Amino acid sequence: MKEIEELLNTLRSERHQHSQHIQTIQAMIYTEEYEELKQYVNGIAGNYRSTSELLRLGDLGLTAVLNIKMETAKRNDINFYVKSNGNKIRNLKMSSWELSTVIGNVLDNAIEAVMEKTGDRTINLELQEDEKNYIFKISNNGVTIKESDMYKIYDAGFSTKHKDARGFGLYVVKKIIDKYCGKISLSTYDNLTTFTIYLPKKGGKLDASELFSKVVTDDNFRARI
Repeated sequence: MKEIEELLNTLRSERHQHSQHIQTIQAMIYTEEYEELKQYVNGIAGNYRSTSELLRLGDLGLTAVLNIKMETAKRNDINFYVKSNGNKIRNLKMSSWELSTVIGNVLDNAIEAVMEKTGDRTINLELQEDEKNYIFKISNNGVTIKESDMYKIYDAGFSTKHKDARGFGLYVVKKIIDKYCGKISLSTYDNLTTFTIYLPKKGGKLDASELFSKVVTDDNFRARI
């Protein structure tokens, strides 16, 4: 809800700026200041973004999170690229807020990683799907995770930043993914750190591993049986 509210505030702000630009352009036309008008329009053209450019991936919560993270990246001179090939989230097993928590936390880690370096800062997010899963690949060219830390990053309270009140983002991510028998993996290659996340789709009966996971992690499911 906070991400959606922030996105709406961004859109309201852009609408207000748009109205002001229209009024200024109208005044310049009435006063026939055409050369100044040309310079003014050229000046705002590079910064103007219509709502049609908003990224939409089918899930409202995810849409809000991604657009806010992209705005954050833009403000911090981070190149943020998204590739979805037209894929939309339609029938995911987990809830919208759980999906937003998973992707939002991994993106927060990526933003923090690239903020620690100078020069080119890049984050890539790719959405794919197969018959059973939606597949997210989130990579960044920031400071890489030490090999000795790769097996600890999902532990509660562990943080490579060594600060208080940190180290629970990826722990929560892993807990949600395990609840639905999804998968998350970490790899580093060619100065890129990549998290690959498999999130199961709805449909079909639970297999033995999914049933066990539900019994262990889902209080509501356990109550029903």
